[in-house]
Amino acid sequence: MRNINLIFIGFLLITSSLFSQEVVEQKKETKEEKRAHYTTAIMIVPQIAAVNGMRIDFEFRTGKNAIVIAPTYYSKINYDDYYDYKKMNGAGLDLAYKFNLINPNKVFVPYAAANLSYDYFSVDAINNIYEYYDEFGNYSPNYDLTKVGIHKVGLDALMGFQITPIPRFVIDFCIGVGTRHSFAESEKDLVKENFSEEILDMAYSGIIPTCNFKIGIKL
Repeated sequence: MRNINLIFIGFLLITSSLFSQEVVEQKKETKEEKRAHYTTAIMIVPQIAAVNGMRIDFEFRTGKNAIVIAPTYYSKINYDDYYDYKKMNGAGLDLAYKFNLINPNKVFVPYAAANLSYDYFSVDAINNIYEYYDEFGNYSPNYDLTKVGIHKVGLDALMGFQITPIPRFVIDFCIGVGTRHSFAESEKDLVKENFSEEILDMAYSGIIPTCNFKIGIKL
């Protein structure tokens, strides 16, 4: 009888110890999830300013993964005469699907993503530049403006991570490779000559490296 009591007491002690350990682990997990849990995130992409744009990313959880909808607005006016255009306005939209590789409620979450993008630019391009000197010998450049529309579509494969260093504040970074295809509504030779040579140009077509840095909040 005494042996049975000892076995029963031992069983209770082991069960109690395991239960206490499980409760501690649950508390730790709950604390982390409270810090990083979200259903929606809103982020900005600072580097888009390099191409005269402003982009806001809206990220929506779909179970373990997420969908990203990111509208972009472009605008620039050039007051100097050595640019290829005087004015540019545009808009774009990115649609991405993120495959989170671990529980997205963790503080550090690696992911893979596929991104589809479309941009449209309305450009007042400088055409037919010719020089003019007045009777006093002062130089005055003259030119014609030609309005052109440029379409650009892209597809990217990305790998990155998202971290939540403090509650609700999120940092997102990813790199990858993508492809771009651009075409103009008119003045194709002018667009090809002036707006398609560099990877950041509005009408560039080809393979490009991609890199995104985003900061924002989780809701």
